[in-house]
Amino acid sequence: MYEAKILKAELWQKGSKTNGAVGPHYFVHYKGWKQTWDEWVPEERLCKYNEEGIRKQKLLIEAQRARDAAEREAQKAENDAKMRAQGGAVGAPGPSAGGARGTGRSAKRGREGEGEDEYMKRPEVKIAIPDNLKVQLVDDWEAITKNQQLVPLPRVPNVDVILDEWLIYLQNEEEDKKRIAVEVAAGLGLYFNKALGNNLLYRFERGQYQEQFKKLQGTDKQVSSIYGGEHLLRLFVNLPELLAHTSLDPESMSVLKDNIQQFLQWMDLNRKVLFVPEYIGTSSGYQNNNRG
Repeated sequence: MYEAKILKAELWQKGSKTNGAVGPHYFVHYKGWKQTWDEWVPEERLCKYNEEGIRKQKLLIEAQRARDAAEREAQKAENDAKMRAQGGAVGAPGPSAGGARGTGRSAKRGREGEGEDEYMKRPEVKIAIPDNLKVQLVDDWEAITKNQQLVPLPRVPNVDVILDEWLIYLQNEEEDKKRIAVEVAAGLGLYFNKALGNNLLYRFERGQYQEQFKKLQGTDKQVSSIYGGEHLLRLFVNLPELLAHTSLDPESMSVLKDNIQQFLQWMDLNRKVLFVPEYIGTSSGYQNNNRG
């Protein structure tokens, strides 16, 4: 459920619409969303914006979270079953063995002495993304998945330059803070280069990625030299889950989170420079090869 404003109202008669819909319909605009999301909705989809409506919204959110948690548990159980089946078939060590190698989460281990259940139950690390950057993420998603556009590459500034600029911004800070920031920047760059191809791209961007990746073959450069703030920002959506499964102690995790929050605030302040003002259109050939 989303907060919306009714812009128009009509009573649709039988045969007046090609989809066969009848009865009261309302043209609504969703607060905080672009006009491209405005739509006609039937009366039964509306709920008054009052205490009862807000309560229902919260219940739906909690229900969705519960479903998501159940799906994650089901996926984990499926992965565990596959790992056990593979182990039994080839005589490989089980998920709890120190030498286990596998692609499923069940093969991962936490700190020494920590069992699999404790590892999987670690709380998710929360990273607060500033509101302006949330809007950027939504606009980014809409441009690529809905409008079939792409971020123009190579980007200026690219991820390498962005991380370097952040360190320059901190040059007057205390030595300990600068040293930690250097480590954080290096870690973000490493995460980005490892995660881009597998986790940070929309399906529609795969063709573009393959073209750019070919250009890097035979060089010592990484994708962080081609991609920019749009894709770097996506990393912070996935980062909480990644950080939850590291072996950092609570104090180190707290310092890391503080640095990440400061970096996101810096990105927010410099968003007009870091993000491209317009995405580029794509040919019908590219769309046919990379759709769905």
